Amino acid sequence: MIAALPGPPAAKVAPMNLDALIQTKDPARCDFGAEFNAVGERLFVIDPVTKKIIPGMLAFPEKYAGAFGKPEYQAQADGTLVLTMPMVGIWKGFPLVAIVTSANALGKPAKTMFVLKTDYATAEKRFAGDFGTNRKSAYSVSRIPDVTGHALLNCEQK
Repeated sequence: MIAALPGPPAAKVAPMNLDALIQTKDPARCDFGAEFNAVGERLFVIDPVTKKIIPGMLAFPEKYAGAFGKPEYQAQADGTLVLTMPMVGIWKGFPLVAIVTSANALGKPAKTMFVLKTDYATAEKRFAGDFGTNRKSAYSVSRIPDVTGHALLNCEQK
């Protein structure tokens, strides 16, 4: 799903702490806090005529304006719409490079990936403490093929 890392937001801003914006409440359900959910609710909409998922509106709290870059949407052959959002910020102690999320009008679960500027082993060790090794957890850490120095924190909504 990630072919290359996105460029940073156009504005040169110091990375801000995004822990308050991207709060995780329940690892078993990929449940975020109200502020982050409000951002996500508008990213995709269903076209009333075609019934297909289409790009929505990016709306985020003003205090985080400098953290978001220009969104890029890509349609997949299966009808999934993938959004890559470049980011400048610190989340859970790591530089956050991008958020990649997807949605499908056919009811497939949404998946959100946080692209972190850290190696896989460090991310896996750090997040094992947050999410444990519980197989029911919706979170996992993975590598990005052909990209070094970055890891993905995956969150698949169950």
